[in-house]
Amino acid sequence: ESGFENILICSCPSKPELQGKNLLEIVKRHPAKDNPYEAFLEMLLEIRCNATMALFCIDEKDMDFALTHPLSSVATDAWAMSPTLGGRPHPRTYGTFPRFLRNYALDTSKLSLENAIRKITSLPASRIGLSDRGIIKEGCWADLVLFDPKTLRDKATYGDPHQYPDGVELVIVNGHTVAE
Repeated sequence: ESGFENILICSCPSKPELQGKNLLEIVKRHPAKDNPYEAFLEMLLEIRCNATMALFCIDEKDMDFALTHPLSSVATDAWAMSPTLGGRPHPRTYGTFPRFLRNYALDTSKLSLENAIRKITSLPASRIGLSDRGIIKEGCWADLVLFDPKTLRDKATYGDPHQYPDGVELVIVNGHTVAE
């Protein structure tokens, strides 16, 4: 169940003081606090619905089922981010793929490392019709990530989301080194 206590405000440009608080904390301090739904709707009007959030309502067994299913691929809806942009993005903005690889292939036997990598590269690319992405082959774009499976780790947290993962040695996009 997604009660107000399970919805965290990650960023809110017009009211940065709301960042890092859950909706229950926010509506309890609102002038219309006697009616939490009214307080919530008034807060949305005040911030002009301009905020990002994280929900804490997914059961781990459901996640395991979905992420290990042969037809599932893994992607992120995060956008390019840098600590210089500020705010409090969802921690997966920095660590979706290291976290997935660590939790589903490197620390467990839920997936082989090869299959986990396929789920984050060639499978999603093929699903959206990108035949020249997600695979290493002559004539394809050279998008590569060199990582150390022993040290690959997502470090971003809700309290400190602007943290790059450990263990990523080199990132190449379109044949050009973009991170080393």
